Amino acid sequence: MATKARVGLIIPSAFAGPLPKPREFAAFFRAADRLGFHSLWIIERFLHTSQILHTFTTLTWAAALTKNIKVATGVALAVFHNPILLAKMAATMDYLSGGRLILGLSLGGRPEEFPAFGISPRQRRGRLEETITILRKLWTEPRVTFQGRYFKLEGVTVAPRPATPQGIPIILGTAAEPGLRRAATMADGWIAGSGGTPEAMKETWQMIAQFAKEAGRNPDTLDAAKLLYMNVDDDKDRARERLEPFIRGYYGERFDVDRFCVFGPPQECAQGIQRYLDAGIKTIALGLPWPDVRLLERVANEVVPRLS
Repeated sequence: MATKARVGLIIPSAFAGPLPKPREFAAFFRAADRLGFHSLWIIERFLHTSQILHTFTTLTWAAALTKNIKVATGVALAVFHNPILLAKMAATMDYLSGGRLILGLSLGGRPEEFPAFGISPRQRRGRLEETITILRKLWTEPRVTFQGRYFKLEGVTVAPRPATPQGIPIILGTAAEPGLRRAATMADGWIAGSGGTPEAMKETWQMIAQFAKEAGRNPDTLDAAKLLYMNVDDDKDRARERLEPFIRGYYGERFDVDRFCVFGPPQECAQGIQRYLDAGIKTIALGLPWPDVRLLERVANEVVPRLS
C-alpha cells in the first residue's frame, strides 16, 4: 500500500439480518492479508438483538487463515472477562499467530449486560485497572502475586507467554477524561469508536498526548486508532443505502451515518478518511457492510492509494 498510514479493517460481525456464509469470511480474511492491510479488528458485544460473532473465536479463525495481518479487538469488554482467562486466551492467540495480536479493551457494555454478568457498573473502573495490571504481570513475570479489590492472585503462572517479550499491546477505547488519562498512562494507546468527527478526534488526541507528557511518557510511542465505517460505490446514494441498515442494525436509529461514516466514490471516501489521518489518527480501521472481497479490492486499489 502506498500510504504511510496503518490501514486496517473492521470485521463485519454484527448483522440484524442473515449472516454471511463462513466461506465469505474466510475469503475476506485471506484477501485482506493478500492486499496488505495492517490489521483486522472486531467489536465485542454479548447481549444484542443482532447476530454478533464471538470476538476471540472469530479472531482466532482469522489468524489461522492469514500470515501477516495483525488481529485486534476493537474493543473487548474487559470487565466481563476474568483477567486470568483473558491473559491465557490472549497469550495463546499471540503465540500461535506469531505476535500479531493487539488487545483493545474498554470498560463499556450495554446496561443489561452488567446484571447478566453479576457485575455492578460502579465496579467498571477498578476492574479494568486491575485487569490491565494483572495482564501485564502474567505476560512478563514467572510467578504473579497480586492483591487488589476485585482480584487476588498468589504465585500464579500463565504459559505459554505471548510471542512478543514485552507483552501484547493494550489500547483502550474511551471518550471520558478519566479513561483518556488511563490510555495515556497505563496503556499503549487509544482507540476511538465509530462516532466522533475529525475535529473531536484531534482535540481528544491532544489531551491524551498532554496526559502522557505529564506522566513522563512520549506520546509518539502511543497509538491513536479509529473505527470508521464506510462503503465504496460510484453512486453515492447507493453506497449510503447499503451502509445505513448495517450500521443502524447495531448502533440504533439515532446513529448519524452522514456525519460519522464515509461513503460514495473512491475519491470522496479517501477525502473523508484523510480528514481523520490529518487529525492525528495513526491507525484507521475501515468497516465495510459485508465481507465482500470485490468491495475490499476497491478499497485497496482505489481508496487507500489516495491517502497520504
